[in-house]
Amino acid sequence: MDFANLNLDDNQEIARNVIMAASKKTFARRGDFEHFRNGIIKEFKGKVFHNLYFIKAYYDLLKEKKIKNNPALLSLLRKRGVRTLSGVTPVTVLTKPYPCPGKCIYCPTDIRMPKSYLQSQPAAQRAFSQDFDPYTQVFVRLKALTMTGHEVSKVELRVIGGTFSFYPKAYQTWFVKRCLLAMNDFPLLVLGKKPFKKNLSFAYVVKINETAEVRCIGVNIETRPDYINKAEVKRLRMLGVTKVEMGVQTTDEKIQKLTKRGHDLNAVKDATGLLKDSGFKIGYHMMPNLPGSTPDFDKKMVGELFTDSGFQPDYLKIYPCVVVPKAQLFYIFKRGEYQPYDDATLEEVLLVEMLSVPEWCRVDRVARDIPSDEITAGSKVSNIRQILEQKLMKRTGKTFREIRAREIKNETFKNKDVKLVVREYDANGGKEFFISFEDPKQDKIIALLRLRFAHKTFIPELKNASLVREIHVYGKQVAVGKRSGKEKQHGGLGSKLMKYAEDFSKKNGYKKIAVIAGIGTREYYKKLGYRIKGTYMLKGI
Repeated sequence: MDFANLNLDDNQEIARNVIMAASKKTFARRGDFEHFRNGIIKEFKGKVFHNLYFIKAYYDLLKEKKIKNNPALLSLLRKRGVRTLSGVTPVTVLTKPYPCPGKCIYCPTDIRMPKSYLQSQPAAQRAFSQDFDPYTQVFVRLKALTMTGHEVSKVELRVIGGTFSFYPKAYQTWFVKRCLLAMNDFPLLVLGKKPFKKNLSFAYVVKINETAEVRCIGVNIETRPDYINKAEVKRLRMLGVTKVEMGVQTTDEKIQKLTKRGHDLNAVKDATGLLKDSGFKIGYHMMPNLPGSTPDFDKKMVGELFTDSGFQPDYLKIYPCVVVPKAQLFYIFKRGEYQPYDDATLEEVLLVEMLSVPEWCRVDRVARDIPSDEITAGSKVSNIRQILEQKLMKRTGKTFREIRAREIKNETFKNKDVKLVVREYDANGGKEFFISFEDPKQDKIIALLRLRFAHKTFIPELKNASLVREIHVYGKQVAVGKRSGKEKQHGGLGSKLMKYAEDFSKKNGYKKIAVIAGIGTREYYKKLGYRIKGTYMLKGI
């Protein structure tokens, strides 16, 4: 990224003066900064100053070494802080158009897109405009986030687009490598330096990213349960994958067959157990309103995921079924053989489903971001989650119990109010411990750790080890290696959770503990005494 080539006319010099002056001051609130800024520019009548001017000026002056890095000032320039309030920067990339082994009747087929995606969806549009090149997808996204003032030193890479495991292996490796290379190159190009060579080995690109300015702290992929086996698990770990999302859709075998899903529920349970015993985080995609289902069944469906120990996902995406022209279901609907729920019925179904999700699961999304003009039948409500939250608050005065509803986000807390909470549950033949720091007064979750005592594992380095599958501190992102007294991340909560997990594991007879560490988190675990073995970080206890 070269900010110097971004022409923002003569207003830029005024913006530079504002940033130079602001860098020498301290502002208690955003309003104080805006008052200061407006005082300087008010004499330039008729001039319109978009926030982009000030962010460009900040980075230009930083590059010229005329100001020092000032995270506090940058946070005041940030437009949409919600992007990084979960503690990391999500960057979504799409794989190229490619066939899928599934024949699901509800899934759209757009030849311009990977299976199940429509060209009109926002993430798909971005990928299409970059010809699905992973390097440019990541680079352009980092540039856009940076230009709106976001910290991008910790990236969660989300690879979407059909069944990742079905793509040729060479393409999978090339795709992830190009994403990592874009992260490695990004800060160099910001400073006008040469990027890394394109022909570097995958292992070398990974090694660079371990200490890069923009680090990949996790890789998420989407696949089918029937494509998960031991060989695939090993391969996913080689690629740095830490989270696997699988299409499950329903817990009714008859509906699975009716909708031509192509696998049974045992495949889901087998894949979940294998992945969890290898340390992965697990996400399910569920689809109420399918042909053959009823509101009464759908209300029970999500709850069954948490009463049956064979399921127990860590994350959920709930996508109510809709009819789109490029799916087989479109013709079934046209024949009058399928009718989706009306909005009122669907809202009641989703409300019960959301209430069924326990404290240790996060609902990432409710409804897909399909443009309304692409939907022939089914709900076109885009803010359904907000509607559900408002409805629950009005009825009970409470929020949902799932993680996302209780994240601390940008709220403050007092250390004396923070409590350690441990929730234990059976899952996939093993024991799960959801360990968290919470503020009971605000009913907010500040940090979490998922510890597993595995059923069995085929990976040699994990034998007789307890597994840390996830550790996450919520709040505004703090750059790698930096600490902030006001921010939640890097406040020592993560290391405290790790110490508790180590002591708890030792108390239960374990002599070593393993972490499925993302590529960019390995240096953090080294500081805690962990050493890399295979693709995991291990420590004797």
